Amino acid sequence: MTEAEIRTHIFRGLELIAPEADFDELPAGENLREELDIDSYDFLSFLIWLN
Repeated sequence: MTEAEIRTHIFRGLELIAPEADFDELPAGENLREELDIDSYDFLSFLIWLN
């Protein structure tokens, strides 16, 4: 997988739990949970989805 494919896959999963997020505006290297205000249950769901 290329870096672009990985990013697309990750953002596809994040869209399921944070559909209002503007991923183009996310600062690189920042904590996604904090930036998107994702609670622990949603973050766990995202990690399971990635698997």
